[in-house]
Amino acid sequence: MYQSLNARFVSNAITNNRVINIDSGKTTTQPINTNGNYSINFWSGMGYKFKKIETRINFNPNLQYSKSADLINSRKSFSKNLSTGISISLSKEKEKKYDISVSHQFDYNTNTTSQNNTRIHYNTNTFSFNGTIYIKKVWSILNDYTYFSRQKTVQFNTALNTHIWNARLQRTFKKDEFTAYISVRDILNQNIGIQRNFYSNTYSEVTNDRLKRYFLVGFTWNFKNKGASPK
Repeated sequence: MYQSLNARFVSNAITNNRVINIDSGKTTTQPINTNGNYSINFWSGMGYKFKKIETRINFNPNLQYSKSADLINSRKSFSKNLSTGISISLSKEKEKKYDISVSHQFDYNTNTTSQNNTRIHYNTNTFSFNGTIYIKKVWSILNDYTYFSRQKTVQFNTALNTHIWNARLQRTFKKDEFTAYISVRDILNQNIGIQRNFYSNTYSEVTNDRLKRYFLVGFTWNFKNKGASPK
């Protein structure tokens, strides 16, 4: 079991006073000092192995909280961000036979601002599977799959769920020193980048295209154990 906790307090933090003209939309930004800014981060992990079935289970809780101050139209505003979650994973392996793991990550995110007394909140779920099956010790089939689920919000009501599946067939030579393989990345052709951000009283969501489905043929050489033989 392990854990980490840290806290950060900033006195006279340099933030901004944003003066917004409602009629023209013109915004004037002036750097100022504010107090009341701090953040707290916690993460932990624990695991246990079931010897009878040769399976390991792991738990990883985490929490991040921050409070920041700035001014809008010379009126002080506090923004509070909370992100907390937990992941659970199971893994089982047998040398040169199989290597399998599944995990699920759940996160809850919320933001509140005193300027307009609003609250934004949503959760995300990430399910992952990784599996390798060995055939006659030198052949192996690798698969990894990840499902991303992001809850809709009032501001962004489009479903953003993606399935990412990659697969690879490989053959090793000379006691695993050389490996030849062919792989397919993003088999379902759904790879997109999605990022949500809270800043002060601003909430943004950015989506961008990424390299989607493609095939790859490769060859690797593992020379880490090529030192002189012991006498």
